[in-house]
Amino acid sequence: MIQRGSLEQLTPVLMTALVTAFALTPLLLAADAPDKEILHPVGVLILFGETALRRLLGKAAHTPEAKAGTQEAY
Repeated sequence: MIQRGSLEQLTPVLMTALVTAFALTPLLLAADAPDKEILHPVGVLILFGETALRRLLGKAAHTPEAKAGTQEAY
Protein backbone atom coordinates (compact mmCIF):
# COMPACT_ATOMS: atom_id res chain seq x y z
CA MET A 1 0.00 0.00 0.00
CA ILE A 2 1.40 3.38 -1.03
CA GLN A 3 1.61 5.96 1.68
CA ARG A 4 -0.16 9.28 1.18
CA GLY A 5 3.12 11.19 1.69
CA SER A 6 4.73 9.25 -1.15
CA LEU A 7 1.99 10.26 -3.55
CA GLU A 8 2.24 13.90 -2.49
CA GLN A 9 6.00 13.96 -3.05
CA LEU A 10 5.91 12.15 -6.39
CA THR A 11 4.68 15.16 -8.38
CA PRO A 12 7.40 17.61 -7.24
CA VAL A 13 10.12 15.02 -7.72
CA LEU A 14 8.96 14.22 -11.25
CA MET A 15 8.62 17.91 -12.10
CA THR A 16 12.16 18.59 -10.89
CA ALA A 17 13.58 15.69 -12.90
CA LEU A 18 11.73 16.77 -16.04
CA VAL A 19 12.88 20.39 -15.79
CA THR A 20 16.46 19.29 -15.14
CA ALA A 21 16.44 17.07 -18.21
CA PHE A 22 14.93 19.87 -20.27
CA ALA A 23 17.58 22.35 -19.06
CA LEU A 24 20.47 19.99 -19.82
CA THR A 25 19.32 19.18 -23.35
CA PRO A 26 21.33 22.03 -24.98
CA LEU A 27 24.49 20.68 -23.35
CA LEU A 28 23.89 17.28 -24.88
CA LEU A 29 23.07 18.55 -28.36
CA ALA A 30 25.84 21.15 -28.65
CA ALA A 31 28.84 19.17 -27.45
CA ASP A 32 31.19 20.73 -30.02
CA ALA A 33 30.12 24.33 -29.39
CA PRO A 34 32.64 26.68 -27.76
CA ASP A 35 32.62 26.65 -23.95
CA LYS A 36 30.43 23.53 -23.86
CA GLU A 37 33.20 20.91 -23.97
CA ILE A 38 33.60 21.07 -20.18
CA LEU A 39 29.89 20.94 -19.36
CA HIS A 40 28.91 18.24 -21.89
CA PRO A 41 30.21 15.35 -19.71
CA VAL A 42 28.37 16.84 -16.73
CA GLY A 43 25.09 16.75 -18.66
CA VAL A 44 25.74 13.18 -19.78
CA LEU A 45 26.49 12.10 -16.23
CA ILE A 46 23.40 13.73 -14.75
CA LEU A 47 20.98 12.42 -17.39
CA PHE A 48 22.39 9.01 -18.29
CA GLY A 49 24.61 7.94 -15.40
CA GLU A 50 28.18 6.91 -14.86
CA THR A 51 28.34 4.11 -17.45
CA ALA A 52 27.39 6.49 -20.26
CA LEU A 53 30.04 8.93 -19.08
CA ARG A 54 32.66 6.19 -19.09
CA ARG A 55 31.68 5.29 -22.66
CA LEU A 56 31.86 8.94 -23.68
CA LEU A 57 35.28 9.45 -22.11
CA GLY A 58 36.51 6.12 -23.44
CA LYS A 59 35.66 7.12 -27.01
CA ALA A 60 37.29 10.53 -26.57
CA ALA A 61 40.50 8.98 -25.26
CA HIS A 62 40.88 6.71 -28.29
CA THR A 63 40.48 9.32 -31.02
CA PRO A 64 43.57 10.23 -33.06
CA GLU A 65 43.28 13.88 -32.02
CA ALA A 66 43.35 12.97 -28.34
CA LYS A 67 46.37 10.70 -28.82
CA ALA A 68 48.23 13.36 -30.79
CA GLY A 69 47.51 15.94 -28.11
CA THR A 70 48.94 13.78 -25.34
CA GLN A 71 52.06 12.96 -27.35
CA GLU A 72 52.75 16.63 -28.04
CA ALA A 73 52.46 17.48 -24.36
CA TYR A 74 55.30 15.13 -23.44
